[in-house]
Amino acid sequence: MISLPDSKKLIIYDGHCVLCDYWVRVLLRHDKKEVFYFTELQSETGKSLQKKLGIENQKVDSIILYIPKKAFFLKSTAIFEIVKSLPWYFYGALVFTILPQCITDKMYTFIAKNRYQWFGRKTICGLIDAKIQHRFI
Repeated sequence: MISLPDSKKLIIYDGHCVLCDYWVRVLLRHDKKEVFYFTELQSETGKSLQKKLGIENQKVDSIILYIPKKAFFLKSTAIFEIVKSLPWYFYGALVFTILPQCITDKMYTFIAKNRYQWFGRKTICGLIDAKIQHRFI
């Protein structure tokens, strides 16, 4: 199983999704304190963690934010929790927290269901720069 310091957070994302890959790269650029680490839903680590969290039998079509020894978050809640750890200029996205979670999760699900059609699907992983490779588990 993975071992992360308590101050770090793990983002488990769809490794085949072009949109997800784009946002991982945005996070890598703006997360100067290296709070976030990453793994793919399809990886052994991603599958193992889903099992540990008790969500392996569900069709997980969502980002998962895992905070070791504390909690995990899915869908829009995960996005909002990630934004809270980013620089202030991302906080505008938090305006959507005024909406009920059922609505923001439906918005998230709508985008997730259409992401391959709108943005494409990767068949192979992209190359990871050696300077940031330590952030991928």
